[in-house]
Amino acid sequence: MNALGEKIVATIFAGVESKANPADNFRGHLGCSILGDECERKSWFTFHWYTQRNLPGRILRLFDRGSREEAPLVEAIRSAGIEVQPVNPSTNRQWSFTDPDLPHLGGSADGISRGWFGNDTWVGLEFKTAAADRFREFAKKGIKATSPTYHGQVQSMMRLSHLDCNASPPLNAFIEIIVNKNTDDLYAEMIPRDIEAGEILKAKAARVFAANHPTEVERISEYGDFYLCKFCDHSSICHGYDDAVPAPTCRSCAHVQLTARTWRCGLKRRRLSRSASLAGCSDYVAQTP
Repeated sequence: MNALGEKIVATIFAGVESKANPADNFRGHLGCSILGDECERKSWFTFHWYTQRNLPGRILRLFDRGSREEAPLVEAIRSAGIEVQPVNPSTNRQWSFTDPDLPHLGGSADGISRGWFGNDTWVGLEFKTAAADRFREFAKKGIKATSPTYHGQVQSMMRLSHLDCNASPPLNAFIEIIVNKNTDDLYAEMIPRDIEAGEILKAKAARVFAANHPTEVERISEYGDFYLCKFCDHSSICHGYDDAVPAPTCRSCAHVQLTARTWRCGLKRRRLSRSASLAGCSDYVAQTP
């Protein structure tokens, strides 16, 4: 690419970055997609907003690839004569799942569908993308072995779908479809509900919510050069590298308190809204491992 081409690409990536708000990565709830991760402490760090990611435009586009695949896949499935509801028709929003016992836990599916091979039972839909090497791993080993995170995500949502508080029909299976980003090939797998796995994940969420300090939850390895740790956003903080400190939000502050349904400042004895939590205050004290 010549110098002018490089400037054009840099301009496009700058436009992507200008629309991105790093704070959007801080979810108010603990998502089923995070809960499924193999490292329990990673889930705790993510829920407590420990690491703010300022990503370059290329990576932002890469992460958005999955969203861009959803509409064409839904259209293709519908064209095959299968009913798909990507959103709840009553709300026109994603199918979402909550747990009255754990109000800070939540998840949302890419859709529900029925009519596969003449079966009129509703099943969940999840769409993912993968580079060629990772795609081959999914095709060879299956989703559970290749990505416990993906497998845990749908197991959590299936458990939640059976609770009366959620609008979706009870789901006993999810179809996970993975797009090869290099070739546009597809890998699909029907993942049946595993009741025991769902309960294990529920207990894991309860431990994450009950922990007041990161060391109260297990991490996957004590060694920062472990392969999963090397690719974790929280690795520097978790393993004490480079004098890393948490993002200075109320959620990573030593004064914060998690109640059954909200966050509170134990120092000022007041409820913390999302905006207040993001802003923090001059009394912030980082709670490091």
